[in-house]
Amino acid sequence: TDVEDWPEPNNFLGAQLSFYTPLPEPVPELASNEHLKEAARATVVRLHFEGNATLGDPDGVLEAHILQINTDAAVLDEHRLALSDPDRVVFHGNQVLILPARQLLAGASYNLTLPAGSVRHFNQPFSFLFTTRPEDRIKPSVAMTLPSESVSKLTIDVMLVQVYFSEEVQATPGKFIFIHDELGKLRFRVPADASCESALAMRGCAMLDLESRRLSIFPEGRNNEGMMMPWAEPGRTYTIKIEEGAFSDAVTVG
Repeated sequence: TDVEDWPEPNNFLGAQLSFYTPLPEPVPELASNEHLKEAARATVVRLHFEGNATLGDPDGVLEAHILQINTDAAVLDEHRLALSDPDRVVFHGNQVLILPARQLLAGASYNLTLPAGSVRHFNQPFSFLFTTRPEDRIKPSVAMTLPSESVSKLTIDVMLVQVYFSEEVQATPGKFIFIHDELGKLRFRVPADASCESALAMRGCAMLDLESRRLSIFPEGRNNEGMMMPWAEPGRTYTIKIEEGAFSDAVTVG
């Protein structure tokens, strides 16, 4: 008999199925290592997933664990970073950026581990072995930028424009951050060393935090309450250019 002819209450009411395909293991990368398996002491670790990387349990207590290995030291260097702390573990698109709270030891070996369930749809533990350079001779690089997609004026006016560096940096006096529109017109010229520590309104400022590995740009500066001043125009495409040499390695200049 056709389903349509089934008498009530025996009609099939339909069904809804929900399933997912698990993410494969991510590809780890030491920012600013120039294809070497050695990191700066003040490094960040970046994990690339094939799909969207979302925090598995926002209300959980899972941690990224970085532990020194292969040493006879009585006390091992250890770092525990809460995955729910956005200042230490950044989830964005298909990437996860891990920022230790302090510098690692020079010329040391470490094991980074993530517990199962750290990333949604990646239900297995993950580990990554790496070493730090005895002497840092590699220039800093950009590990991640935010935002990386189109956003509305209302969103960008209250959303920080941020650059995550591969390691700890310091600003160079006399260098600038330029913001151009899609016509190539210069919209903002922010001195790289114009600190936002003061709550006074100013024509553009920049702020380094997270052990000087994250740069936040305020194109119109901040108001008397320290809040970001609105700056974007609707329907515009903006390009941010950081002048060469505007930031250098804070440990070994370069």
